[in-house]
Amino acid sequence: MPEPKYELTTLSKTVAGTETTVYAIQALRDIAGVVTVGEIGGFLEKEENLSHDGNSWVYPNSCVYGDAVVSGNARVRGGSIVFGNAQISEKASVSENSRISGNVQLSGSMMVYGGAELSGDIQLEGNLQISGDGSIS
Repeated sequence: MPEPKYELTTLSKTVAGTETTVYAIQALRDIAGVVTVGEIGGFLEKEENLSHDGNSWVYPNSCVYGDAVVSGNARVRGGSIVFGNAQISEKASVSENSRISGNVQLSGSMMVYGGAELSGDIQLEGNLQISGDGSIS
């Protein structure tokens, strides 16, 4: 197992509209170009939501819960929410208050931003960019 890159802190909140409690994360080691040791990140329901492998990270004000997983060098930031069975991997990025749920799988260099919403059974990979207040389901 890789060296842990973060730990769940005692700082918690309840996800709006649910009974799910999520916990802020704190970096246990430097992640090149991402965070430094001690830095506080976003919120996870459980450790399985963010892989200890790679340089993936969940930034402040963002949240990952349910059976969703962020891995590889993926990023979730800017108040975005990822939940359900969503898989965000490789260099995919979710930002700017976007919402990913269901069985969505994002990989490659995907960028979802600008409040976009993706839900259902969707698999996207490559260098696609999805933005705006629309939704895809």
